Amino acid sequence: MIGCRIRIYRKKKGLTVKQLAKIIGISQGSLSDIENEKTKPSAKTITSLVRNTDINPDWLLTGEGEMFIRPAKVEFKHMTTEEILKQFPQAIPAHPVPVINIQVPAGFPEIPLEKEQIIDYLYLPDIPKGSLAIKVRGASMEPTIEDGDYVVFLPINKLGEPIKNGDIIIVRNEWNELILKRYRQKEGKAYLTSDNPKYPTIEPNENYKIIGKIIRRVKEERF
Repeated sequence: MIGCRIRIYRKKKGLTVKQLAKIIGISQGSLSDIENEKTKPSAKTITSLVRNTDINPDWLLTGEGEMFIRPAKVEFKHMTTEEILKQFPQAIPAHPVPVINIQVPAGFPEIPLEKEQIIDYLYLPDIPKGSLAIKVRGASMEPTIEDGDYVVFLPINKLGEPIKNGDIIIVRNEWNELILKRYRQKEGKAYLTSDNPKYPTIEPNENYKIIGKIIRRVKEERF
């Protein structure tokens, strides 16, 4: 397993969990979870390992070959995440999910996004085609979703099912910004609530539009 091999490599190099986590840019807890096979490393985490250490990606992903990279294979250190995915598609079953700016066109999602509105990509397995993501700003949905988390959502025109009471949704507000709220319905009327009790309930008017439903929360350090 990849997590086990990362632990073997770390110990062979005489590094602590804290030291290796700092080298590859994730938290100590995240690396510990990966090494103990509680979570799988993301494509970006694996790319960071390849770029910032002398681990051999062939050995890391398949268990074959030598643990340490040979000078002749130093080009691995310059591989992009996309190149890693193409070279090891079975080891990292993921595809890119566009991270979009929270400021969107008034007609979104019916109006396609311009390239300039895509600010990054996440590489995640088992995500429905057409999914998008935003980076959360603010504490209105804490503790369920925290500031700095990413959330992946399926646009309403691709959802294939109605929004249900209690779903966490993406809403376009009257300023054409995407906000994260929980959908509530009472006596035939819709409300937008926050999981953080410090934030007020919104009674949406015609300027608010449901854009999509949250299907996954991802911690930033997982990429």
